[in-house]
Amino acid sequence: MARHDLRDRHVLITGASSGIGAALAVELARRGARLGLMARRSELLEEVKASVQEVGGQAAAVVADVVDPEGLAAGVAQLEEELGPVYGLVANAGIGIPTARGHIQLPRDAQTISINVNGVIHAVAAVQPGMLERGEGFLSVVSSVAASRGLPGSGAYCASKAAVSTLFESLRLDLRGSGLSVIAIHPGFVTTPMTQKNRFHMPFLMGPERAARIIARALERGQARLTFPWQMAMVAWLMKRVPNIIWDRLGALRK
Repeated sequence: MARHDLRDRHVLITGASSGIGAALAVELARRGARLGLMARRSELLEEVKASVQEVGGQAAAVVADVVDPEGLAAGVAQLEEELGPVYGLVANAGIGIPTARGHIQLPRDAQTISINVNGVIHAVAAVQPGMLERGEGFLSVVSSVAASRGLPGSGAYCASKAAVSTLFESLRLDLRGSGLSVIAIHPGFVTTPMTQKNRFHMPFLMGPERAARIIARALERGQARLTFPWQMAMVAWLMKRVPNIIWDRLGALRK
C-alpha cells in the first residue's frame, strides 16, 4: 500500500456540509491537509470551514451539486485556484431514502442512483486527469456495508452502494502503477442526519468523529478497502455467504 502524507495537500470532500464529510474535514485538517469543501448547502459549508480553521487548518468552500458535472468541474477549478491541485478525493456525497418493499418509484429511486452513483463518477472525472498527470494521490469513495447485499426497504440505496464499490474495485485494478491509490470505504452505522431518520435498531452505532479518525488512517495508509467497525465487517462477510433461502427468510422478518 502506498502511504500518503497529507500535510499541505489539497483533499477535496464532496458532501462536506454534515455527517461523515464534515467530521472528516476537521480530522484531516488536524493532520495538516488543506480542505476543499463541496456541497449544496452554503451556510453549513461555511460552518464546516470555520470548524477546520478553529483547529488550525486551511479550507475553501464552493457550492456545487454532484449531479451537475459542469458545475462540479467548475467548483474543482475554483478550489484548486485557492488550495492548489487536488491530491485526494473523498467522494462522500450521498442520500438514503427508504423504499417501499418492491415498489420502484420515480423520481425517488432514480434520484438515489443519480446522486450516489453518477455523483461519484462526476467527481472522479473532474479530478482524475490532473492526478494522473501528476502521478500521485488517491481516489476514495464512501460506500456502505449495505453494498454487501440487498436489504429489504433499501433497494435503490443498496444498489447504488454496490455500484460504487464495484466501480472502485475496477478502478483499483486499472490504475495499478499510475501512482494513484483507489480506496473504497464501507462504514456501518454512523450518527448522521441520514441515519437519524432510521426507525430501526442500528447495531454498533458510532459517532462521526470516531468514524472520521478511522477513515483518515485508511486514507493515509492508502488502504484499498475499509469496512468498519470490525463487528460490521464480520456481518458484511457473513451476509455475502448466507444462502438465499435463509437470507430471504431473514428479510421477511422485517415485514
